[in-house]
Amino acid sequence: MSKPKIAFICVHNSCRSQIAEAFGKVLAADVFESYSAGTETKPQINQDAVRLMKELYGIDMEKTQYSKLISAIPKPDIAISMGCNVSCPFINYARTRPVYDAYRKAGYSKSFLDAHREEIPLHKAAKAAFDEAGLKKLPKAKDLSIEYAALLKKKKEAYPDYRKARDEMQELMKAQKNVEMFFAEEKDTAEKEPTR
Repeated sequence: MSKPKIAFICVHNSCRSQIAEAFGKVLAADVFESYSAGTETKPQINQDAVRLMKELYGIDMEKTQYSKLISAIPKPDIAISMGCNVSCPFINYARTRPVYDAYRKAGYSKSFLDAHREEIPLHKAAKAAFDEAGLKKLPKAKDLSIEYAALLKKKKEAYPDYRKARDEMQELMKAQKNVEMFFAEEKDTAEKEPTR
């Protein structure tokens, strides 16, 4: 029996989806085949992500991975969106609409539903995202790019606060580790001292 193919999908396939693919290959290779892709590509994987994965986990993503489009990977059994709220529901909608249209033409046939068990719920979820956003048709790529740029600007503006909070958390964790080490050494010393 072949392993299921799982694809981690995001916009540029340069950071989060690459990390997910790498972890999938290292931690779950016996369970599923791990892939990642994007709706656009970057010339290289995000170098901060590459550095951190090497430093923290000993995983060199650049050995076997590169930024690629969805069309460059095998058809996945499961596609996981990496939280890029700007494009992913639209991709799922556009990709699954022909299947859903055929399902409607087949009179919502149970056998058709069984044959397309993954695409139809994905289409319904994308349609629900459309309805929630109050959209009646696919937005234009230019409009999505403008919205994405605005969100990216907000993210960049919030990054200094995030970095400050992260640095403070790291200092607190170091202090906690030092206190734990101090009490562990104190306990060891007390145990080793002879009693009179």
